[in-house]
Amino acid sequence: MDPSEYRSLVESYKNIQVIGEQKFESYPEETKIAAFSIVDEENFDYAVTFFNFLAQIFKSDCDFGFINEELDEENLISLREGISDSEVVIFAFFVQSDVLDDDDKIIKFNNILENLSNSKKSVGVFFSPNHIPEELNIPIKINLQRWTNHRLLLLQCILLGGNHIRIFLYKLAFFCKADYCYFRFFLNKIYEL
Repeated sequence: MDPSEYRSLVESYKNIQVIGEQKFESYPEETKIAAFSIVDEENFDYAVTFFNFLAQIFKSDCDFGFINEELDEENLISLREGISDSEVVIFAFFVQSDVLDDDDKIIKFNNILENLSNSKKSVGVFFSPNHIPEELNIPIKINLQRWTNHRLLLLQCILLGGNHIRIFLYKLAFFCKADYCYFRFFLNKIYEL
């Protein structure tokens, strides 16, 4: 890995947007989570990968589900009952940006989000280079801006806490056998985060 790739990774971390009504507090690995992917047919595989990613970073049992704006009330109640012991609900949005510009769909999504989070901690994860609608009722919104493996790893660092980013980047630099001056440069950048 050359120095420009290190800088790119650090820049990716700095460009991730964390937007919220309150300060985001990371979750311990033992947190019991429920995660729902808001999907369309084109992005189904990304959602499956996202669930696999979450299952690897959280050590407790995880509940996963796929939802769209057509979810009916009966299924919504069933999903809510199925995640009653979860501490945190993560909503990942794998839909086109224009879907989130439709006021009617925002109203439907807000109903779903409110019913599933049901006074639990909740966070929304987006992969949008554009904007995240303020109208979505999620206390914390994390925008990775696009889907890449590096950004998923950085999301792990955000969800689990700041120390994980330093550990991850240190291991990355070490295992890539960066020569000493680049390695030192990169470690200095890490400590600026």
